[in-house]
Amino acid sequence: MHYHASPEVRAAVWDKMFPDQIPEASVVATTPPDNTFELEGNELRIVEVGHTDTDKTTVLHVPSIGLVVAGDAVSTMIPKQSRKLGAISKTANACREPATARSSSTTR
Repeated sequence: MHYHASPEVRAAVWDKMFPDQIPEASVVATTPPDNTFELEGNELRIVEVGHTDTDKTTVLHVPSIGLVVAGDAVSTMIPKQSRKLGAISKTANACREPATARSSSTTR
């Protein structure tokens, strides 16, 4: 995200593809401490799952209701199950780990 929001990439790629269509102020996401935040009393965990169809893919885990919002991280892997079952298993295991263990293991 930071790469694509840089002035150089914006001028070379995005402004050429979408002339006068993108506002000047770029919004770039920031990661909350320990990859967790709270919403309506529920902890939400950002889980880094590595490469799927793009680099540095994440999923959102809500442990209190057993929800994982995975989007393309799962749909990209399904047609390639023979190669990607390990990645799906890794995602499930990462969602089970405490945030402190996860943050130290995902800083590769």
